[in-house]
Amino acid sequence: MEDDLFDFESDILLTTSSDVEPVELPSRIGILPFRNKVLLPGAVIQIQCTFSNSIKLVAEELWQREEKGLIGILPVI
Repeated sequence: MEDDLFDFESDILLTTSSDVEPVELPSRIGILPFRNKVLLPGAVIQIQCTFSNSIKLVAEELWQREEKGLIGILPVI
């Protein structure tokens, strides 16, 4: 897998609560460290994954599943 596969420009798309569908949470979710950006509630943004563990998490949870995946975001200072 190439590192530039998830190299996106940072775009922010705001959504309203009516756009969000409730989901059943799994018993365990992967956590993605989030550096140098602000994530606002209700916002959808494109992210850049450069570490192999982050790329693997995103690929397994969001891209290679038939159903929608879910990951947790942890702000890192």
